[in-house]
Amino acid sequence: MIGGGLVALQTTAVSTGLPFAIVLLLIIYALYIGFSQKLYVEDAVKCSLKQVEEEHRLAVAIEIASSDDEECEAKEI
Repeated sequence: MIGGGLVALQTTAVSTGLPFAIVLLLIIYALYIGFSQKLYVEDAVKCSLKQVEEEHRLAVAIEIASSDDEECEAKEI
């Protein structure tokens, strides 16, 4: 081959492929960041949902207790 032969061909292939490899690494990093944020958001939503469920249970318990008290007072009268 003229102009260095196989070595020149290998150098050309590597220098052509290197920018694509860098782009792929950046894409991998972006996916990692995106998936990490998704997990963070899912954990935050689960925590908020759990808190809302506990508040709802407490509100229902208070409502039941107050209605029981009103029924007892009505029976005494």
